[in-house]
Amino acid sequence: MTRLSLLFGIKIAFTVLVVAIPFVLLPSDRLTDVMGSEITNPTIYRLYGVATVALLVGYGFAIPAAQSGSFPTGPVAMGIVSNGGASVLLWATGPGGTSFVLTSVFTLIAALLVFSLFQRQVMLMTVSGKALARVPSSEPGDHR
Repeated sequence: MTRLSLLFGIKIAFTVLVVAIPFVLLPSDRLTDVMGSEITNPTIYRLYGVATVALLVGYGFAIPAAQSGSFPTGPVAMGIVSNGGASVLLWATGPGGTSFVLTSVFTLIAALLVFSLFQRQVMLMTVSGKALARVPSSEPGDHR
């Protein structure tokens, strides 16, 4: 397993447990407790949960690409925008309690994805540090 595959796998598992399942499946009264505010219409939270699942599908498609030695530029960029945007918004609104942990996780994932853009060779190594034979680019016209 490559380091980038592991990062995407951790991101998927964490987000399924902490974001997708709660926002899609929790009853309205539990969502109110989790969000710390009164929810008059839970549909927006359900839509957020479904949109999050759509992002996870994109991350899932990145794993086989990374496993084969191809750098999945699209899903990496998607992750930077998604996790980086969430981090900026959450830090700007002053995370507290559980939100601090979530904000920190999103920030770390965004930072590691940015790192992967500049250190493709490192992120496409196996977890044990073994380099793949060749790291092809997924960029059109890039013939490194």
